[in-house]
Amino acid sequence: MILYVLRRLTAGLVLAVLVTMITFLLLSTSFDDIAGSILGSSATPARIEQQKAQLGLDRPVLVQYLDWLSHAVRGDFGLSYFTSEPVRSAIAARLGVTLSVVLAALLLTAVVGVTLGVLAATRAGVVDRIAQGASLFGHLVPNLLIAIGLVWLLALRLHWFPATGYTPLGEDPTRWGRIPPAGRPRSPSPF
Repeated sequence: MILYVLRRLTAGLVLAVLVTMITFLLLSTSFDDIAGSILGSSATPARIEQQKAQLGLDRPVLVQYLDWLSHAVRGDFGLSYFTSEPVRSAIAARLGVTLSVVLAALLLTAVVGVTLGVLAATRAGVVDRIAQGASLFGHLVPNLLIAIGLVWLLALRLHWFPATGYTPLGEDPTRWGRIPPAGRPRSPSPF
């Protein structure tokens, strides 16, 4: 059992390094534009090169990645290129919103999943086929496409939820997850 856990932890660690490396390499193609974006359109090429050197973007990508990884392992994710605030602080400031949305989604998924599972097990036939179809759809379609589709349907078409914005649960629980009354959209839709 211990050997199995160690293998899984090692595989997870290797996967995490590979994902961060591939992401870093893909993002490195836009590093040339970062210095220009920070300085603005009136920046001279010499000033852009100076900014790249200041940010360390003139070094080889593998060296940049290893430098980032050595700091990230210690919890130092660096500074934001655009706001100059520590990335760790930016993540911490948004973590509460993310966790409340994730926990609500997890609770909703558990309730709907268990309910559909019980109905499918007790009433074979149409309910079972619908539950299997919904499960298959959820596994085959990328989550990002499902999320975009749900935002389009529930926020922009049906106006059940706002497309943007957030009210903290502790501030006003009724506005946190409220569906507006029928016929009264929250905000105008561009569609």
